[in-house]
Amino acid sequence: MAGIDIQPIINPFKHWSIDDIPTNSTIAIYGAGELAKVLMKEVAKKRRTDIHIKYFLDSFKAGTFNNFEVKIYQKNHNYNVDFILIASMYWPNITALNPGEDRFRIFKVDNSIFKLSIVDDTRKAIFRRNARTGSKDIELLMLSQGATQQYIDINDGKYKNYFKFAFTRHPTTKFLSGYAWYVVETLKLNAGKKDHINIRPVLEAMNINCDQPSMLEFLNTYMALEESERDFHFWGQCGQIGTDLDFIGKLENIHNDLTRVNSFTGLFNNVSLTHSSEKKLEDYKRCVTNECLKIIEAIFRQDYLRFGYTP
Repeated sequence: MAGIDIQPIINPFKHWSIDDIPTNSTIAIYGAGELAKVLMKEVAKKRRTDIHIKYFLDSFKAGTFNNFEVKIYQKNHNYNVDFILIASMYWPNITALNPGEDRFRIFKVDNSIFKLSIVDDTRKAIFRRNARTGSKDIELLMLSQGATQQYIDINDGKYKNYFKFAFTRHPTTKFLSGYAWYVVETLKLNAGKKDHINIRPVLEAMNINCDQPSMLEFLNTYMALEESERDFHFWGQCGQIGTDLDFIGKLENIHNDLTRVNSFTGLFNNVSLTHSSEKKLEDYKRCVTNECLKIIEAIFRQDYLRFGYTP
């Protein structure tokens, strides 16, 4: 990362794309939700017929998934597989609860192909999710009208004529908003709890102080990981939303920009957005050192350039 004195760190958790799975491996998949579905699609798309998927595992329930058996995961059980690929956003919780499981690998979606989206097939519209940009509010409005959330293959001809849109946010504000909630507040929430997405095991494994979190330490260690191995709340926006969009709005102008989206799609004819922009950039900057601000600006330089923001 040019201009920043950051020493690369080895991620203590092994993240694997489909391409990383060794030839002729026998695997179990931990998780039976949207990430597991996209994993199966990616295996098929990349023609990894050599991979033998034995069954699925889940923390709480048994049953079936995609015609495979689902078993409740049990510690120290011999599942007779080479690897257990975790396809769940709760992977930090799962790995923390099972520290002795050396077969665990975390599934890394090929984000250049599969994008988390809200899809309205009736109105032929796709909203590309982008964390901390008002996405939850737009998602709820669309879901209430029959849309679905799914990972879509952006090369699928089915979506060729769909109107595709996304929202961005000032990169510094977006990062600081994510840090305030997913690091500072989440570390407080997860003191003794296991039912929330928990970043603590990851930070502790990287020897980051979780009792007195330091933004500078977080930037110089966790943010030095490959983007795809960070929590998606800390990804850059260029890669997250892609280049195949018809309209890119800004959170800072969300009400006017949604009116423009509505003129193309009719998605928001009978609903209104209650979202009001939270803390502004200057509010955040008052609490952050110049050193940290410079690092943030360097990390997300491409977002500033592409989306027309200034530090």
